Amino acid sequence: MHPLVIYDVGGTLIRPRPTAAEIAGRATLLLGHEVPATRLEATMRAFEHRFRTIDWRHDDRIEDAWVGFYRDALLAADVRAPHGRLTAAGRELYAWYSDHDRWEPFPDAEPALASLRSHGVRQGAISNFASTLVPILHGLGLSQHLEFVVVSAVMKLQKPERSIFSLALRRARVRPGQRVYYVGDGYEHDVLGARAAGLTPVLLARAGRPPFPVDCPTIGSLNELQGLVLAGVA
Repeated sequence: MHPLVIYDVGGTLIRPRPTAAEIAGRATLLLGHEVPATRLEATMRAFEHRFRTIDWRHDDRIEDAWVGFYRDALLAADVRAPHGRLTAAGRELYAWYSDHDRWEPFPDAEPALASLRSHGVRQGAISNFASTLVPILHGLGLSQHLEFVVVSAVMKLQKPERSIFSLALRRARVRPGQRVYYVGDGYEHDVLGARAAGLTPVLLARAGRPPFPVDCPTIGSLNELQGLVLAGVA
């Protein structure tokens, strides 16, 4: 019986394409004020912690969180503009990311997906993402390798809730005894969520081993996944 591999998407299969300088350039055009790229990059990183508590089950709440993120990052970068204009710029920046051209697969993503597929390994995805995700994956050519994509904003469920993993297992029609792996780059949402739902978690640590003990298989690249899955490592 062929195993099933389910992936996280953002940070695992795809990443944003625009650089901080490109985001700053876009914001400059929207606001009519020069936005310093290095300052904006620093303030955006300072506010990244907000995304740990986003409600990923609703498109409007996801959008509001991102709009607030851009608005506050611009304000913290000393961009002087009325609050309403900063909010409008944040909304435009969020909409800008709905196009697949603003995203790119990690270099190891498509080769790993294609290779596992050629070995008969079934594959799918679960992601905390807006409902724009499926068109993005289509545009990037990755959806051809995935039997299903479960998106939080579409199904009104989110990781690490057990329900979203269970839904994916039902959609995949997993058989008793079939090995199911979940690959993601986050410990709390991916590893703990998958394990609680009965999947075998695999932590993707692209930057090197995490600075804390990890109680699951860990890989530094998706290129390492095939050997692990075909060997039946649990």
